[in-house]
Amino acid sequence: MVADEDMRSNRLNGIAITSTGVLLLSPDVLILRLLDADPWTVLWWRGVLSGIGFAFLAAVMHGRGNVAVIRGLGWRLFTLSGLFGASTSLFVFSVTHTSAANALVILRTAPFFAALFGWLFLRERVRTETWMAIAVVTVGIAVIFQSSLGSGNLLGDICAVGTATAVAGTLVTLRSLRGAGFLPGISLGAFLAAIVASGLAEPTTVTPADTVLLLILGLGILPISLALIYTGPRYLQPAEVSLIMLIETVLGPFWVWLVIGERPTVPVLAAGVLIVATFVIHTWATQRSPRHRSQPGKDIE
Repeated sequence: MVADEDMRSNRLNGIAITSTGVLLLSPDVLILRLLDADPWTVLWWRGVLSGIGFAFLAAVMHGRGNVAVIRGLGWRLFTLSGLFGASTSLFVFSVTHTSAANALVILRTAPFFAALFGWLFLRERVRTETWMAIAVVTVGIAVIFQSSLGSGNLLGDICAVGTATAVAGTLVTLRSLRGAGFLPGISLGAFLAAIVASGLAEPTTVTPADTVLLLILGLGILPISLALIYTGPRYLQPAEVSLIMLIETVLGPFWVWLVIGERPTVPVLAAGVLIVATFVIHTWATQRSPRHRSQPGKDIE
């Protein structure tokens, strides 16, 4: 009885932590769309400020223990930082070169890329239901790409796919850490993104209004929200964390539509419904499976 209560308490904690992180992250796309600076400059400021924010959180959480955390990461420090740097870089370019709905709908395919990467690199078995879901999601992505042909959104859509794959790689790397600290690697990845952008960025050209937005995003929203989201898997299964993250697929485009009037196209809405419905059904099916309940962690969700 006590064990069941502890499990229930941990699950509720995980839901609360992850949901809070996703809600905090949901205005990210809107802020990026409100900025007047070019993407390279935005990426530079986003990388520097969020790198500082993650480093501050690491100092608060681990203190002098950060040296041990970094040693514990080993080679995965560079894998984690490289993948996170790639994801944040590609995300900026996806949002600035396609619609908010396109970017967020495509980004929600990351769990299925994670399934593939887990199969390839961690030798984790991929369930038949997951292969079927991946096939359906691929159709959804194809619909979005088809609607973007000739609209100028294709580059942004490609960057969004790149973001999804980099996020998936980050999640798989985090899974391999088995609960070890990750903030130093994420912080380094943010700084790497800034280094990549430094050659083409013009940091001194940002307006005072953009500076305020960048400070809110880089020092507040990104470090706090992502730290909460990446903590969620300690209490929840990856499928549940990914399901909660679907909230951003709805809220992100909603904030953009509410503030700047950008409406998603009908094909993108249809693809979004297809992808979200596929993931909900997939999660429901795998959670009901006796094999899933009896052997948690053996299958890719």
